[in-house]
Amino acid sequence: MTAKLLLWSTLVAASAAHSKAEDARDVQLFSASIECLSSYKTTDEVMCDFSLTNNGESAYSVLKWNTPLNDLALDGLTVSRDGEELSPQGIRMKREDPAASDFLTIAPGETVSSKFDLSSEYNTTKAAEYTVAVDLYLEYVKGSVGSPEESELFYLSSSDVSFQVA
Repeated sequence: MTAKLLLWSTLVAASAAHSKAEDARDVQLFSASIECLSSYKTTDEVMCDFSLTNNGESAYSVLKWNTPLNDLALDGLTVSRDGEELSPQGIRMKREDPAASDFLTIAPGETVSSKFDLSSEYNTTKAAEYTVAVDLYLEYVKGSVGSPEESELFYLSSSDVSFQVA
């Protein structure tokens, strides 16, 4: 009887641990969103806001490259005009290994934001309906910045945001 009870309690504990691990995987480690005004003129700068949230229980350092958190290039976005995907017009940079300053540490539950000018990389001078969404692989390390070999990738996407240019 004692052996059966011990086996049963071990199975229940293992099942609970497995269920908790599955629940943890259901929560996205990071989430992103983009906000833009609903309309712009063809001569306007198309300014939008990007937000990145750490939904995890630990601090993570994310590489700003390939995200709207980077001031130098707007990578990691899918932009379309009247349903046709647009290609970015900006410069492409060849880089060496990232430095500590290329990472941003985000505390558990924290959201970081940045403003970006979509029209600096994409031609938004034609009257049309535009959509933009995040579509990238976010490179991150747990805690503070470590070596590049310690980094992991997380597929990050957001809902489409639409706006008119007239």
